[in-house]
Amino acid sequence: MKRYAFTLLELVASLGIFAFVMGAIFLAFTHSTRTFQHSVLRQGLQGDSLRLESLLGRDVRMTDYHSTFTVARDYTMSGGRMVRRDGLSMAALSDWDDSSKFDSVTGLPRWDQQIVYYATNDSDQGKLFRQVIDEGGATGLPYFALSSNLNTDPNLNSSVLNTTGVSDQVDSFEVARDDGTQGLLLILRVRRVGTRRRSGGEEKVDETLETRYSITARNTFPKL
Repeated sequence: MKRYAFTLLELVASLGIFAFVMGAIFLAFTHSTRTFQHSVLRQGLQGDSLRLESLLGRDVRMTDYHSTFTVARDYTMSGGRMVRRDGLSMAALSDWDDSSKFDSVTGLPRWDQQIVYYATNDSDQGKLFRQVIDEGGATGLPYFALSSNLNTDPNLNSSVLNTTGVSDQVDSFEVARDDGTQGLLLILRVRRVGTRRRSGGEEKVDETLETRYSITARNTFPKL
C-alpha cells in the first residue's frame, strides 16, 4: 500500500493560502463593522433631521411671517472653526380649535404664544431646543426679547410653558428670513462621533449630516 505525505513545499503553500483566506475574511469583517458603525451613526443623525423637519415645518407653516424673528449667534469650535448657533422665534396659537382665538371680523388668529428654536453655544456638541413661550395675552409682534432668553440651560429661560429637546448633537443651526417667499431658510448640521474596536485599540468614527430647509409661512397677512 502506498502512503502519501505532504512535502515541505506543499505545506508552506497550504499555510500561505490559509493565511490569505483568513486575511481576506478579517478585512471583510473589519469593513462590515466599520460600515455598520457608520450606518448606526447616520441613522441617529437622520432621526434628528426628520424630527426637526416635522416640528419646525408645522410651526413655520402655521405662523405669520411678519412675526418671525432671528438672532444670529456665532460659536468657535475647539479647532478654531466658527459655526452659527442661531435663535428663531415665531408667533403661535395656544388652541386652534377655540373660536375665541380668532378675530370675529377678519378671521385672523389672535396670536398668544411664541415658539422658539435655538442651539446652545457652550460646547462643540450643541443642543437644539424647541420652547413654547407664554406671552400673557394676544399679540402677533416679533419676540424681541429672544436674545435674552436663550440660556444654555433651557430651564433658566422665562415664561416657558414646555420644552422639547430636538437634538443633542448639533454642529450648526443657521436661520435666515426670506422676504421673497415670506418663509425661512434653515441649515441644520448635526455631527456624531463614536468609536469602534479594532486590533490594537479603538478607531474614531466621525459622521456628519447637513440638511437644508425652505419653509413658507402660510398664515401671513398681509402678503408682501
